[in-house]
Amino acid sequence: MSVLTLTVLAERPESVIRSIEVVTPPDRRTGRKLKEISPSEYPILSILQQKENREKTHHYLRMRTIRSVSLPSSADLSSTGFDLGVVVSFGYFLPPHILHAFPKGVINVHPSLLPKYRGAAPMQHTIMNGDVKTGVTVQELDEKVFDAGKILLQEEWKIPTDKPIMFDSLAGTLGLKGATLLVKTLCNYDIYKENATTQVTTQVTHAPKITKDMAFIDFETMPAETIERLHRAIGHQYPITTYYTLWRIKRSLKIKHKHISMQLFNIYLPIKSPAHIAVPFPDPGTIFWDFDTKTMHVVCADGNVIGLTHIKAESRKEIPAYDFFNGYSVRSGDGRFGAFDDESEIEPGKSGEEDEESGDKGKARGKT
Repeated sequence: MSVLTLTVLAERPESVIRSIEVVTPPDRRTGRKLKEISPSEYPILSILQQKENREKTHHYLRMRTIRSVSLPSSADLSSTGFDLGVVVSFGYFLPPHILHAFPKGVINVHPSLLPKYRGAAPMQHTIMNGDVKTGVTVQELDEKVFDAGKILLQEEWKIPTDKPIMFDSLAGTLGLKGATLLVKTLCNYDIYKENATTQVTTQVTHAPKITKDMAFIDFETMPAETIERLHRAIGHQYPITTYYTLWRIKRSLKIKHKHISMQLFNIYLPIKSPAHIAVPFPDPGTIFWDFDTKTMHVVCADGNVIGLTHIKAESRKEIPAYDFFNGYSVRSGDGRFGAFDDESEIEPGKSGEEDEESGDKGKARGKT
């Protein structure tokens, strides 16, 4: 969203914006064991280098805490300093000494209709909650509370119903709308500031940061629509994850089992499914293969199903769903996702259960 905003700002004529100086936070470590460094400034620098019609400068913060940061000196020597601060997807709460350093204040572009969804993940929560509308807000920054400033301008947007919206699509749309609304605000800033409205505290809802554990699902308690929305909202950050229980019967007839973490990809809601005609009706977590769509179907807590095209076991590569049936010897309509520990029904020849003595794997009832 910040890159889209800067792109639009950099294209405005000098009559609106004379110069732009950009501050980005420190690099963040990503990847397995946080060994990779993700530079935050690269997309920003690319935009600044492409736009040659005005003065643009990049400031790269190296800091331990935001409270230790002071405002950089302006590169525009003909200026008396910065006029206005604009914050987009910055990720830090700016302390009062930074806010007061700008004569016209500091404003923020937020991808929700405040006071709804204050917080770090408004777009994800919009999708997870199945909202039919959303929007963007240009607000002043509050000195004490995140996303609690006066509202300068808002624009509502109805979410299309022709197909389920994914996070990337929503972020792209609201990013562009937010950038356009910001420019509109800047063109008449004094008027909008004078008429800014205070947020109604009784209407406040929150959109807390997305965490990895939010991606874990339990088919025995979660309905299909909830799982599908969760996938569209946070699957780009954390793939939807569940357990599969692999059983093995040793030569000594001792039964061993292992709970394997499984990531599910390209989740959707099928119109019809072989699960719908199964008798008796299958338990939540039961796995089916749909020959018409060549996808895996899984029964959820409400009796509806989700479909998916690919799956990935922990420490393994992503594979097509069909390969999961073969690799784990699962029979359609008999295997289940979930973390199970009851050995009473385990016997050779069942789905997902391996008889070590014969070397055979069952073809049906793998439990997850």
